[in-house]
Amino acid sequence: MKTSNNIAIGSVIALVLWIASGYVISGSSATSATAAQQERESLMKVRVKTFTTASVTSLVFVQGQLEPWRSVTLRAETSGTVDEINVDRGTRVVQGEMLTHISMDDREVRLARAEAQVAQSKADLEAAESLFKKKMQSENSVRAARANVAVTKAELAAIKLDIERTSVRAPFDGVVEDRPVELGVLLERGDSVISVVDDTRLKATAQVPQQSVGNLNTGQRVNVTLITGEQVDGTLTFISRLADEGTRSYRIEVEVPNTKLELVSGLSAVLEIPTGESDGHFLSPSLLILHDDGRLGVMAVDESNQANFYHVSLIRSEDGGVWVSGLPAQIRLITFGQGFIQAGEQVIPVNEAEADS
Repeated sequence: MKTSNNIAIGSVIALVLWIASGYVISGSSATSATAAQQERESLMKVRVKTFTTASVTSLVFVQGQLEPWRSVTLRAETSGTVDEINVDRGTRVVQGEMLTHISMDDREVRLARAEAQVAQSKADLEAAESLFKKKMQSENSVRAARANVAVTKAELAAIKLDIERTSVRAPFDGVVEDRPVELGVLLERGDSVISVVDDTRLKATAQVPQQSVGNLNTGQRVNVTLITGEQVDGTLTFISRLADEGTRSYRIEVEVPNTKLELVSGLSAVLEIPTGESDGHFLSPSLLILHDDGRLGVMAVDESNQANFYHVSLIRSEDGGVWVSGLPAQIRLITFGQGFIQAGEQVIPVNEAEADS
């Protein structure tokens, strides 16, 4: 009987312990679940969107201006009085057109004398050669006669050239920019007569930074945006091999056609120069943040829902956004809430499509 009582008492104790342990275990599980729920509720929800890399053309933008393709100041190549002027400032001219004329003075007389001297020297040469054949003239006399013919021909050519130089002609198609002379002005050799500008084509000039000049090639296309808003296409024709001593930049020239003569020299311009293809992401500027260390970047969420900061470099900007480099090929970027979290922080990502639905 005593043994039965002991067994009964032991069974009751075991039952009490089993019930107590169940209570403790269930109580502990409930506490853990509650803590996990509270922790999850404390995490910040952020909107995310997946971005994929794409090919983009890298561009260099430089400030420049339009200049005449070529310009020249015509100077007097002979002396005399201006007796004819056919143009004024702003007159459009064609190559070879006579612009001004210098008086002939005694040039016609000198021309007639030179022509007569040539004719006489030729006659003297013929006579000398005839006499030489008859053994009546020495060989030296023939040589002297030939030399005299050469001298008179040179004198004739000189006066003809001087007469030709009395006409000041346009060296190319263009427009008269300046005309400092007037009728009756006495010109000396070297005096300025007329300035002509070739505006049938222009050149956009600019200084390119040294870190970009190595990516340029003559012959490539360049987009030129004028201060008026007009855009024209040009061709890169010149890249300087010497850097500017002050800025360490390099001069470039871009040929810009002006067949309709609508563009004028001196306009400010922005040159957009392609420098190659690269991979990048097109983002809204609102996604960019400034890190504590001053670097520009974006916040992304990895597979474990941890927020991470990625430094980016700007490739180019255009309407609606910017192209950046420095990101993985595919990445989930935080599009809302990135300014309120720190790198390494756990978050609850919500896709934009789900958030908007």
